[in-house]
Amino acid sequence: MKKNRKVVVTGLGVATSLGLSVEENWQKLLAGESGIRKLDLPGSEKSPVQAVGTVSSNDWNTIRESFIEDADLEGERRTLFALWAARAALNDAGFVGNENSSRYGVIMAAGLGINRLEDIQHWANKDNTFDVRRFGSELSDIHKESIIRNNSNRPSALIADRFGLSGYNSTITTACASASQAIGTGYRAIHRGDADVIVAGGADSMINPVGLVFFVLLKAAAVSSDDPSEACRPFDRKRSGLVMGEGSGIVVLEEESHALQRGADIYAEIAGYASTMDAFKVTAPHPPATARSAPDPDASRPSARYSTARMPRICGVRAPIVLSSTLSRSRW
Repeated sequence: MKKNRKVVVTGLGVATSLGLSVEENWQKLLAGESGIRKLDLPGSEKSPVQAVGTVSSNDWNTIRESFIEDADLEGERRTLFALWAARAALNDAGFVGNENSSRYGVIMAAGLGINRLEDIQHWANKDNTFDVRRFGSELSDIHKESIIRNNSNRPSALIADRFGLSGYNSTITTACASASQAIGTGYRAIHRGDADVIVAGGADSMINPVGLVFFVLLKAAAVSSDDPSEACRPFDRKRSGLVMGEGSGIVVLEEESHALQRGADIYAEIAGYASTMDAFKVTAPHPPATARSAPDPDASRPSARYSTARMPRICGVRAPIVLSSTLSRSRW
């Protein structure tokens, strides 16, 4: 194990309901613009969920046109969001083309994929049993976005293949903490010497009937009929629940000396990471369990200033990441 390997952030990439670049997202956030829109899926008029954070149709078409082959072969929204954000993050970090390095890896967070009721209905018999034989013979007819064709590791595998990142590869599926844990796991992989560069983050799309109903049944979804742009208000006493969205957010993590040797700009350093589970309730932390958090930062650097980025406590899993703001080359 190599010691004292510092891990820095050198690239950012996003695909969200606010736009397809970090700068666009940042400016719209500063302006107070909401990315929450009215649900417009076919037949959604009677849905209890009417507010969603969907990527606009124009931005979706831009992504598809940028990855024409993948859009034709893959088609899944989550995977294409991940490809867009990964390419943007790698470009932002100064990587171009196919890297083809076994020291570069991918750790992505992803949900379970889209459960399409149409797939089940299509191969159901009149007595409501599932026709396994017909399903097997017509497997090629499955919709491109179906979970049957897209398992959770599809984004991480495709990013690695498209950009020549042939090293460490992993997929994390731990609900709301997934992307934080992906970044933390990437930090540890570089810190202990398993990789020099890790593309880490998350991608998902839950805006489909089954995905939305999960959170309605959990009594966690915002079901208000108010203006969709005002539905997401977690700190308001009149809040009605969380708003489901879609998109991707990815960072490029890099060993510090590797980044400096390339002449890369550095956003920040990741100085620590921890993950805990209260083992209490899926949708909430144990009320008195507040002590288990991030590890102490490196005691050998007493002058460093740290901020702890924690995930919102919607789920029972916490994944704090400690950021250091001491780098002279930081773009913060």
